[in-house]
Amino acid sequence: MNISSSPLINAYQGVQNGFQQLDQHSQKLATPSINNQTDKAEELVNMKQTEQQTLASLKGVKSADNVLGTIIDIMA
Repeated sequence: MNISSSPLINAYQGVQNGFQQLDQHSQKLATPSINNQTDKAEELVNMKQTEQQTLASLKGVKSADNVLGTIIDIMA
């Protein structure tokens, strides 16, 4: 039986993207800007949005893991 793990892969990619985005936002926030082009409040909001997206992806990982565990239990 071939079980597609696409939802799990997508959830992991969402987590990875979230961490990459958090890294980018934190670098922008920490880098002093000469022309004050970086809006600190905007970067903090972006970080919070990215945090929520990453948490949602983690819930997707957990759900996919639970589904796979249930399928394995049923087949055993």
